[in-house]
Amino acid sequence: MNGLAKLRKERYAKESPDVAVAPTTSDNHPGLELTELTKTFGSFVAVGGLSLSVKKGELLSLLGPSGCGKTTTLLMIAGLVEPSSGRIRGGAEDITTVPPHRRKLGMVFQDYALYPYRSIRDNVAFPLEMAGVNRTEIESRVMHELARVQLVSQKNRRPGELSGGQQQRVALARALVKRPELLLFDEPLSNLDTNLRAEMRELIREIHLEIGATSVFVTHDQEEAMTLSDSIAVMNDGKLMQLGSPRSIYDRPANEFVARFVGRPAMKLYPGVLRARELWLGPTLVANLAASSYADIAVVVGVRPEDVRISADDRNNALIRGVVRRIEPGGADDFIEIEVGNAVLTARAIPGQFSGPRDVVYLDVKPNKWHIFNGDSGDRLDL
Repeated sequence: MNGLAKLRKERYAKESPDVAVAPTTSDNHPGLELTELTKTFGSFVAVGGLSLSVKKGELLSLLGPSGCGKTTTLLMIAGLVEPSSGRIRGGAEDITTVPPHRRKLGMVFQDYALYPYRSIRDNVAFPLEMAGVNRTEIESRVMHELARVQLVSQKNRRPGELSGGQQQRVALARALVKRPELLLFDEPLSNLDTNLRAEMRELIREIHLEIGATSVFVTHDQEEAMTLSDSIAVMNDGKLMQLGSPRSIYDRPANEFVARFVGRPAMKLYPGVLRARELWLGPTLVANLAASSYADIAVVVGVRPEDVRISADDRNNALIRGVVRRIEPGGADDFIEIEVGNAVLTARAIPGQFSGPRDVVYLDVKPNKWHIFNGDSGDRLDL
């Protein structure tokens, strides 16, 4: 167990968690609001000036690579790490300095954080016992949550007797039994295999919609973020790269980092030049744009595979000529890498439509589907 996981377990066990009542947050306030939230460790800035707002009842994913600051942000929201500066509001209340057990939250850890020698029933009951809830109420609420996660029949077993997916459902039931206003997830699916991850994603989304708690979900997996979230905050190097709906982040990445990080297969970006209405990749003219006020500006250019149309011939002499470099089978689709000028564009195609490398093909890109970024700043250019 790493040091951070040990710290979280110790803090969870030490604090006596209050039991949250039904949400009372005014509709005039967001479910969660971070203002210039910063955490430094010596000279290292783990999170730098993060500001965002989560609507009440919304599920926000903090998405980014390892070391981007997303887990540190979550631990500050939970009260397990003290911010260096900035504010945290939960509903109408400033909770920046409120102890963890008084924040009306439930948390699901990556490593389950279950007590190995307590039964499943006792693990779920633990927060209520520490809060002094009477036995009848405890039994009722524990059975309700175990039924929600389909583990009533396992209530007398210990965590070591369950699968990883079952243990994570126990951890989820323990977080829910407190009836939290704020529900936090710290990469809860990372230790599960592919099928269990899909099942748990569905369960978490269903429960989120059912209980209506404001939820924050930390993940490095874009598929989890895209399928679970109402909104996504993409982070890198402790900073917010983009905040928006899954669709808006996919369709209109705000900068080069988001364009490369979100999407599968990843969008490849190449240097180009924007000359008035013309977009060039090396010596190849790849697009005539509807409108542009730029003249001879260096840009970085990419396109999603599904927006590239590919053909074996060019009857009207209107398409871009390219050469197949590689074909990657993807089950329902083939992904065709095509050399165009100084770039390699990827297109989706029907399996078997193209035979192999060095085939000459012709392609064009759907209107307004080029992603063009300033060559200096990396920010999106809106043309």
